[in-house]
Order: sequence, then C-alpha cells, then structure tokens
Amino acid sequence: MDTYILEKEIEKMLDVEAHRVFDILWNMTKKHKKTTKSYVDLVYDTIDDNYKCYFFEILHRINKLIPLDWCVNPEKGYIFILENEYIKQQELKQQEIFEKKEKINKNIINDVTNFIINSFENNKLENHSIMYFFSHYYGKYGKLDYDYEQVTILIRKIINNIGNHYKVLKLDPLSLELKE
Repeated sequence: MDTYILEKEIEKMLDVEAHRVFDILWNMTKKHKKTTKSYVDLVYDTIDDNYKCYFFEILHRINKLIPLDWCVNPEKGYIFILENEYIKQQELKQQEIFEKKEKINKNIINDVTNFIINSFENNKLENHSIMYFFSHYYGKYGKLDYDYEQVTILIRKIINNIGNHYKVLKLDPLSLELKE
C-alpha cells in the first residue's frame, strides 16, 4: 500500500473516532449529564481501545470539533460549557479569592498591630524585629505565598496603624515611643 494512501486511511479512521467520541461527550452535555472525571480522563475512557495509541491526536481532533462559543469545562460536572458561563465562573472565583485574601490581610494587620502594641505596653518587645511580630501571625494563615511587595505593604500598614498611637523609631529591633 502506498504511504500516502496509508496515511490518508489512518487520518480518516482517526477522524471517525474523534467524531464518535465528541458526539458521545456532546450528547452528555446536551442531556445535562454530569461527570466526576476530568475531561482528559473521560476522553481517554471513551476512546475505543484500538485507538488509545492515538489518544493525543484524537484529543486534539475532538478539541477542534467544539463549537466556537463553547469550551471544555475545567471543573468536574458538565463536559462542555458556554464560554461566557466559564468566564462568569472564573470571575466569581477570582472575586472569592480576592475577598478571602482581603479578609486575611485585614486580620494579619489587626493581629500584628495588637500584638506589637500589647507587647510594647507590657515591656515585652524584647529586642525583636518587626519581622518577629509579623511572622508570628503570617504563618497562622496557612501557606499564603505572598511576594516581597505584598508582605512589605502589609508591614507598612501595620506601621501606619501603630503610628496612630506610637512613634516607630526603629524596625530592628522594634523600638516605639508614645506620641506626644
């Protein structure tokens, strides 16, 4: 058999399998059937065993069959979702993340500020730096992975809060005095 003809036959077989799998997934979406599997796992499980060796190629071909205003749902549940629904979901998730971080930031600022003021008022600053007081609470909120600027902004806000009642003389070791 000519190589060109062989390749064309294989291409045709892969297209047929990709269409078959896509039709199954699309029908599941249209019938509002949810899945607990990821998209990739579902495609793999749906592909005929004889074509598993071409999994990535078939997956690629299936992705090309998805209508323009639809996309793969990265969450478990419906296989395909409208792009505008996906965008709304992502915006809601981002808003939730923002609100959670905002609450954590406010708590850290208030907790550290109160810890420093209480330590100062009880003569227990004990030559600790601002980082000692900050890290005492930072770690209590789980793995935050804040970068340099985020941590610096939090410390600046803590210093500003302390500055409402006390004059900050030095950060290492932390030194305060009453405002006059």
